[in-house]
Amino acid sequence: MEYTEADMGIGLLGCGAIGAGLAEAMNDGRILGVNLKVIYDKDIPKANALAIKLPTKPEVAVSFEQFISTSGVSMIIEAAAQSVLHEYSEKIIESGRHLVVMSVGALLQDNLYSKLDDIARRVGCQIFIPSGAVGGIDAIKASRNELDEVILTTTKHPDTLLDVGDASDTAAGIKYPKMIFDGYADEAVKRFPFNINVAATISLAGIGPQKTRVRIIADDSVSGNIHEVYVRAKSGEMQFKMYNQPHPSNPRTSYLALLAAIETIRYSAYGGVRIGT
Repeated sequence: MEYTEADMGIGLLGCGAIGAGLAEAMNDGRILGVNLKVIYDKDIPKANALAIKLPTKPEVAVSFEQFISTSGVSMIIEAAAQSVLHEYSEKIIESGRHLVVMSVGALLQDNLYSKLDDIARRVGCQIFIPSGAVGGIDAIKASRNELDEVILTTTKHPDTLLDVGDASDTAAGIKYPKMIFDGYADEAVKRFPFNINVAATISLAGIGPQKTRVRIIADDSVSGNIHEVYVRAKSGEMQFKMYNQPHPSNPRTSYLALLAAIETIRYSAYGGVRIGT
């Protein structure tokens, strides 16, 4: 694929399953108007392995400092982890780069979204949040000032769920399906940082993380990821149900999450919109 001077320079932070999928999409023409210039992962061999597969051979940064100082980059795509977003996101926005966020759950912790939004407004850049593994985000956002109730029910196979807030081995003897979490989005993203970013996306678009109810069900009879969203607003009631196939390289996330990110980057390259306040 050939690039032009008008193409938006991209830096990719994170070279796992989603990052690799985005890099491939930028290289094979599925995302036009962008030029993947540099990639970075704390696991340098992983970044090198990805770069070798890409026809355009982007630069592989060996440190975040090298990554963020790469010239010609106007947008950073974060496809790493919540901890990585916490560590680097303010520096990315302060540098004047637009930011695409995949680890959306991190934005609900320590007022991170408000901090980034304040910096972004000051320096004149944007934060883009893909819709992820659910539909209906536009309708939720349009109704945000009229919302009375938002409930997300997510059902996944127990082997793909990781509760970092529970160190006990509870798998033995459990009868499925079983509800393993019933609370609110801010707590859900802390307990399940690899599974429930969709709860953060819905809460930012709508009623907020402390009012968005989240239920997580472990069910050993399902092979994919099921997300059910119920919304009650003054404008009426809405229900969305998504049956998603897991990403082939990372069963903890939906394949749709990758497709949503590809679409977000397509539009952001041409001045797209973001969700959030």
